[in-house]
Amino acid sequence: MHVVSNQTIYFLYSCILGFSFGFLYDFFRILRINIKFNFIFIFIQDILFFLSITILTLLFFITASDGNIRFFLIIGELLGYIIYYFIMGNVTIKISQKIIIFIKKIFIIIYKVFFRPILKIIFKIYSVLLKKISKIKINNVLYKKNKDFSLKKNNIMLYNLIRSKK
Repeated sequence: MHVVSNQTIYFLYSCILGFSFGFLYDFFRILRINIKFNFIFIFIQDILFFLSITILTLLFFITASDGNIRFFLIIGELLGYIIYYFIMGNVTIKISQKIIIFIKKIFIIIYKVFFRPILKIIFKIYSVLLKKISKIKINNVLYKKNKDFSLKKNNIMLYNLIRSKK
């Protein structure tokens, strides 16, 4: 039988575990807010979230109560999640949005300074090559078209007509 002080410690651990579940949920929520996913990928994320929570809860129950499902541990996890969600959840989302906006601005600056000039050069080279290739194609088409036109008629002989025998 567990002593009351051990039960209190395990209850606090279960609250911390529920708190971490809230953080894990916010991680997936932040991904969904900033990246547009299709229905299948969201379904896979939900499966991963609930699978990870199930495995962590099972391991916690094995450690804390020898695999027995204790009601106060479930209540502790729920309480920890609720505390996180209502106190820290909105703060975490707002902070992460600001961090993501800052990171996006950094990437935009890096793109404008480094990648845009390189891409402009590549596109100029591409357009010049494309023009030359199109000229070659046009010349080829004209050559093939004019190849059949000849000033000399090949099927008519002018000299040395063969006369048929009578």
